[in-house]
Amino acid sequence: MDSVRKIGKNRILTALFVLGLSSIMSQLIVIRELLNIFQGNELIIGMILAIWMLHTALGSKLGKGLTGKSGNRKMIARMFSLAGILPALTIILLYVLETHLFPPGTTKGFITTFLFCFFLLLPFCIISGMLFTLLATAISLASEQNKISEAYGWESLGSLAAGILFSLLLSRWLGTFQLLALIILINLTIYMLLMCSVKPYWKILLIPVIWTTLALFLIVTPAEKRIKSLHFKNQDLIYTKDTPYGNVSVTNTAGQFNFYENGGLSFTTENRIMPEEAIHFTLLQLKKPEHILIVSGGKNGMAGEVLKYPSIQHIDYFEINPWLIQAENRFSDPLHSDKLNVVSKDARRWISKSASKYDAIIVNTHDPSNAQVNRYYTLEFFAETKNALRRNGVLSVSLSPTANYMSAGAKEINSVIYQTLKKVFQRVVVIPGERNYFLASDNELHLNISKRVVASGIETEYVNPGYIDDDLLKQNSQLIMHEISGESARINQDLTPLAYFLQINYWLSIWQAKVWVIIILVLLLLLILVLSKSISAVGAGIFAGGFAGASAEFLVIIVYQILYGYVYQMLGIIIAFYMTGLAAGAIMGIRSGTGVSYRSYIFLQIILLQMVIFLPFLILFLSRFSNMPEWTGQTFLLIITGLIALVTGLEFNIASRLEKQKIENIAGNLYGIDLAGAASGTLLVSLVCFPVMGLFNTCLLIAGLILSGILVMAIYGKKYS
Repeated sequence: MDSVRKIGKNRILTALFVLGLSSIMSQLIVIRELLNIFQGNELIIGMILAIWMLHTALGSKLGKGLTGKSGNRKMIARMFSLAGILPALTIILLYVLETHLFPPGTTKGFITTFLFCFFLLLPFCIISGMLFTLLATAISLASEQNKISEAYGWESLGSLAAGILFSLLLSRWLGTFQLLALIILINLTIYMLLMCSVKPYWKILLIPVIWTTLALFLIVTPAEKRIKSLHFKNQDLIYTKDTPYGNVSVTNTAGQFNFYENGGLSFTTENRIMPEEAIHFTLLQLKKPEHILIVSGGKNGMAGEVLKYPSIQHIDYFEINPWLIQAENRFSDPLHSDKLNVVSKDARRWISKSASKYDAIIVNTHDPSNAQVNRYYTLEFFAETKNALRRNGVLSVSLSPTANYMSAGAKEINSVIYQTLKKVFQRVVVIPGERNYFLASDNELHLNISKRVVASGIETEYVNPGYIDDDLLKQNSQLIMHEISGESARINQDLTPLAYFLQINYWLSIWQAKVWVIIILVLLLLLILVLSKSISAVGAGIFAGGFAGASAEFLVIIVYQILYGYVYQMLGIIIAFYMTGLAAGAIMGIRSGTGVSYRSYIFLQIILLQMVIFLPFLILFLSRFSNMPEWTGQTFLLIITGLIALVTGLEFNIASRLEKQKIENIAGNLYGIDLAGAASGTLLVSLVCFPVMGLFNTCLLIAGLILSGILVMAIYGKKYS
């Protein structure tokens, strides 16, 4: 290891900082691109984070076998050059392989998706984990004392910088491939820093010249548009932009413009059926509709149908992403009317706080397959809409059509939404069409749509007697109502998102994937990694701490999505606060200079236990007081994230000093166990615990795991005295 000693402490710390910076920046880019391909489901975020941490844990363990190799300095430098180029190759492979593995029109099953992400992320994460073990060992040898915790802190500081820079600056001004070029150049800087005194110089410069050329190619050529166009098969991608609220893309198909948000189709310019059904099925229930609120679905199509009613005085159209509105105005004839007010804000928060009263509220979103959309299908939202409606006003939400057959999964989802609406409104009917439209009101609701549209004198292309037979419509509606009204009265709520889970379960059932089988397989894999040489009492606490910290971080991401509706913009900030806590905890322990004991380790675990138990009460408080300033609730969530991470970082610090092993073994084992626990927590909480058990029971489960770690340390801790 003599070559490592010559690197110098400052260079090693800089390398650790850049390792954290490039790792988190790469992680955020990969999450963003996978959300585009898999249409924004938070399960994908949990899956990616879990796989990422699992692979990095494996890499940290493999790194132990490299610490005794000669020439580690060159090896570390070459690993950094690989860490720079691999994120770009990963994104390119992501789009190329997706084209071949998922033919147009096929559903991306969970197992296929999991394996796809598992092997795609493997190379970079393995390199990242190995680098941490090598650098943590190097700085300890250079300092001639255990500096693993300091290495952990510096890597976390780099992660903090990545989260802040990505969310506040880089993601706003740079495209995906420009960010990937930046990662290449940052890692090349470390390569040059480590290899600057190695001869001959021409060999050292060969890699930087090649990698810099590639970075410039990614910046100056339209490579991003060409690569991303692979996702939109048989369509011409004419516009794509990553925004703080998600990716907006526009394609052209035979003169029809298709508008996508996070990979999911939001609306098209030539589809007249869905706007007509969504608007007229609802407004024909009213004698003289005047004030209307619309959530998404395409401003021109939706508002254009509303304006056919002569009694209309005002329309509020909501689209949280202003870039989607700009794209619609750019690629279609914009609708101009003094009666139309376009609002680029979260519609739900507007409805909960606004003093305006509406005759109808029409929600035209996707199915509740993620937490962001699920918030428009919950008991709390329905209660808020009732307060915002005039007496006898109508609410409209919709789900995917069931046509002539309703599967068990579809029946369950439709039933939950129906039963939830019935808790708030006296009357609920389902009108089948391009989607199943759920109309809810305290007034009588009608199914004689054709008769009413003729009586109104409104001109329509599809919602008229030529396409709709009232008797058949009534018969189909009654069949659906009969199927779903007899189901158990389970309710969809903000903090117990049952519809969200049912959508996930329905997705899994398409490919006959059983949730519990997947969980058992993942846990067995984790056990092989973590328990290959029997985990110590300290390691058990680290596993529980990693599980709790990452679970709490993911819960904050989900809850932020539920409360504020746009986690896409804040994902980097949430991760940054978590990493701030980890870095502060690790560095505080170093600066304190005090001795460590198993009692102080147990004390920290007890504090972490109390924080996890407190978390759901804080979130419940924030959800109940929706009128408080938005920044206040966001600050509370970020602070609790940082505090939980702070305790986790302190715990890692003490654990690294309690263990009595070789430096490389401590670095590889503890870092790997920490990440394995984090991977387990993220996957289980995202896939099963939160959707099935809800917030409170999930936190109780996490608390139980922490308690088990406390008991293990209490029983076996004396040997660390």
